[in-house]
Amino acid sequence: MTESVVHNLHTLVTNEEPGFYRIILKGHASFEDIIKVSTEVALFPDTQKELWIINELKFDFSSAEIQSLAEMLKSNPYKPQKVAIVTDNDLLFGLGRVFSSYREDDVTTVQICRREADALDWLDIDQTLADINEISHSQWRSFSSNSQASSD
Repeated sequence: MTESVVHNLHTLVTNEEPGFYRIILKGHASFEDIIKVSTEVALFPDTQKELWIINELKFDFSSAEIQSLAEMLKSNPYKPQKVAIVTDNDLLFGLGRVFSSYREDDVTTVQICRREADALDWLDIDQTLADINEISHSQWRSFSSNSQASSD
């Protein structure tokens, strides 16, 4: 598995089937760390479904920053149809629900789940057939470079 580290944040991105990305975040993240990762993932041109696993994530930012992140993601050119966020932490679950209330729009629906299996069911991803195709940090960063070049 390839991991990239932004400060103390470890990020793993996998692509098990076309249009589906699993993003696993672990460690301690600043608001800027989350903005950076979210911005890069948001530029994946074929994204349809995203699964964010944040069970082992620690962060310290405000409700206003959560709203700001959600509004920023709404303005990105590539929007998934479904975003599932998985956490077994009560605080993160509640903050995830706050995020989803700001993030949802005409294109994207957000679901907060306590179990990964429930999130995969909601996303209509067949767990038994999914092969994990890990994406290196340089590959997923190239999406943002290509997207920015095509918009110029």
